[in-house]
Amino acid sequence: AAVGAAVLAVVAGAVDVPLDADGLNAVDAVALLVGVGAPTAVGLFLILRRPRTLVAWILLAGALSVALVMAAFIVAERALRDDPDSALGAWALLVAQEWLVLFAWPLALAYCYPDGRLPSARWKPLAVLALTSCGGAMLVLLAQATLDGPKGEVPNPLGIDIEAPVVVGLFWACWIGVLISLAGGVLALRARY
Repeated sequence: AAVGAAVLAVVAGAVDVPLDADGLNAVDAVALLVGVGAPTAVGLFLILRRPRTLVAWILLAGALSVALVMAAFIVAERALRDDPDSALGAWALLVAQEWLVLFAWPLALAYCYPDGRLPSARWKPLAVLALTSCGGAMLVLLAQATLDGPKGEVPNPLGIDIEAPVVVGLFWACWIGVLISLAGGVLALRARY
């Protein structure tokens, strides 16, 4: 599914690009396919060897989430370019707003690599912080009243209308937690080695 979504993103990025538009160039396409294909291949290899290993499932879930976000971004760009009121474009843009997955799955991998467990029980508070801050930030991204589209703001298709200062404040609080968690992930890897 992850590789399929990445291929869909590359095909959607290559098709129907006017000459004056910024389309998905060859370097971006190769980077997307390698970025999704490599963790997918390693995850599948690990699952075939040890189906219960958490690391393999994190690799697969991460590749799928990145591919879906990138494919949604390209679909949203195409749909909203032609029709700024496109329902498909608005829903795809909502999925594309979840760019935080680019940090979430490597962060999960950092805490539980290589055996699928935390280095020790004392790492649990940092792992909980990582989970809650990433999850909270992703929920806050869904709660925006308007989404940044390619041709301006698009109303949130969920119909959520939380005041912008509240959303911004919650997001930055969660983002600080993500940054602390990223530092914790580096320390967790260092503790392993």
